[in-house]
Amino acid sequence: MQSEFFTGEGQVRQLLRNFDWTSSSIGPPDKWAPELHTLMDLILQVKYPAVVLWGDDHSYWYNDAYIYLLGQRHPAALGRPFRDVWPELWPETGPVIEAAMAGIPAYFENIPFTISPNGVMEQRYFTLSFSPVRDRSGKVLGMFNAGFETTARVADERRVAFELALSDRFRSLSTPDEIVGEASEMLGQQLGVSRVLYAEIDDANGSFFVRRDWNAPGIQSL
Repeated sequence: MQSEFFTGEGQVRQLLRNFDWTSSSIGPPDKWAPELHTLMDLILQVKYPAVVLWGDDHSYWYNDAYIYLLGQRHPAALGRPFRDVWPELWPETGPVIEAAMAGIPAYFENIPFTISPNGVMEQRYFTLSFSPVRDRSGKVLGMFNAGFETTARVADERRVAFELALSDRFRSLSTPDEIVGEASEMLGQQLGVSRVLYAEIDDANGSFFVRRDWNAPGIQSL
């Protein structure tokens, strides 16, 4: 039974072929419920990030497309309880998972998560679904989670909205100093930084002159 699902290319398939099933709460593949066989086969075939959480401990199974989100947590994350893999996400995500395991599905668009796929913490955005998986009697056995990263789309939408807001603000301004001041303030607030400087550069003399600066509350001007 195991060879039917784990043959083929891919990091996760290779790990599953050599997995120590005696250490897993779901047991060996020949003892799995039919629903788990179907889900594992599904996530190993799809090309988008997909996850299966199974059992009372929410054991965590994922596909190759999901690996980049785990970063250094892979491959140790495979088969471990979700709460142990993502302890920093559990306070926010845990209630959604528990609800799905109780039979209540959920869907979220463009929600932020702070992760470190490249070893550096950064905020990414995702559209996610959390779907209960039931047996024929209606009992929830696990959860299927599929998601798509929307960071680029969110960034584009915010950029367009910022440009429109900037254009609207400029309509009521008449002097260059007013425009620079308003643009600096809006840019600082948009980026969430503490200081924005506007400088005029003198290439001939190798110098620059700071004409205006904006500082967040409590930050002293340079």
